[in-house]
Amino acid sequence: MDLVQILLAVTLAVISLFIILIGIQIIAILKEIRKTLERVDEIVGNVEKIGNNIENGISEATGFMQGAKGLMRLIEVFGKKKQDPELNA
Repeated sequence: MDLVQILLAVTLAVISLFIILIGIQIIAILKEIRKTLERVDEIVGNVEKIGNNIENGISEATGFMQGAKGLMRLIEVFGKKKQDPELNA
């Protein structure tokens, strides 16, 4: 074999080895990205649950306040009825 052929074979082998190693690293990086995206998805799901719970709490508080407002109007109407003798007749 010629010296040029030997150098070409060695160079080709080294380049092939580097390409294989880079491929392995890319696969490892993609696996880490997948794990990270799964964690992000879990966090987003938890934040969505928290948001829904807050929304439900706010709607329940709003309903409570509307009920309390209606009760206050009812008390106000009966209070006026007791104070105004003309309305009792």
